[in-house]
Amino acid sequence: MTLPIDLADLPEPLAEIVGEADEEELWGDAIDPIEDWLDETGQRPPAVLVALAYVLYRDALDIMVDEVEERGTRALALLDEAKLTKQTAKLRREITRSVSRDRAYTKEREERVAATRERPLEELTREELREVAYNHAKTPAGAAMAARAWVLASNMATTDYDKHDCIGRAALEFAEAGDWAEAMPRLEAIVKAPTDYEGWIADYAWHELLDKAIADGDTAAFEARWSGALAMKRADYFPFSQPKQAEYLEYAVEQKLVAIARHIVGIVMEHRSPRERKPLQALLDRANAL
Repeated sequence: MTLPIDLADLPEPLAEIVGEADEEELWGDAIDPIEDWLDETGQRPPAVLVALAYVLYRDALDIMVDEVEERGTRALALLDEAKLTKQTAKLRREITRSVSRDRAYTKEREERVAATRERPLEELTREELREVAYNHAKTPAGAAMAARAWVLASNMATTDYDKHDCIGRAALEFAEAGDWAEAMPRLEAIVKAPTDYEGWIADYAWHELLDKAIADGDTAAFEARWSGALAMKRADYFPFSQPKQAEYLEYAVEQKLVAIARHIVGIVMEHRSPRERKPLQALLDRANAL
């Protein structure tokens, strides 16, 4: 599948970005610049809309595989708006097929999981436990069930990696369920030995511990856990989650935690596009005024 328009049809600042993203197969790199351009100019040229549809779809197909239906549906809407029917016919057919396949797979998986849930967790195989845990309802009760499934799956693990993966996921689900008697010792074990786990699990463990400090109104615990989170070696920055950046920045501003506020402002300025920073501008101004 190739880009169905000529790069020369794109505005100059976007042509190079889209061309490089397509050549390097890093389509996600072009999404924010295109959306920023559309937002800042207020224009909706057909070629730009097609380019956005293309990079959204290719990124979902190759990277964000859990978002094929969502991004594919959005891409089809962009192609409708662009009205370049002949040029985009092949791309439209491919996106439509992918969205249909994804919907069918999702339905099949939901039916399989629903049938599995009717049996006691203790009777399930390792693979069934993992599927139930991955596809639980996003509620405290669902998280509690997923946590139990991960604990049982950990007892069937055949490698240290698999065992730690299950234990780490169980800890996070116990926290989401609000079962802190089960969550806290597991989370503390993760952050004491983060290299035993995938980096994202250790980062999420810090997120859960920081959230608990905020919920408890314990500023001292928040500061101590923040220092621990920043001290952990990682390949990426912290906090990486945009919703958590906003939440922690607001808390830091309210509690006048200047160093923490400045750190988060730096992360936001470096890693968020101008369009993504707009909703936070008032909060950024308050942080900068500390």
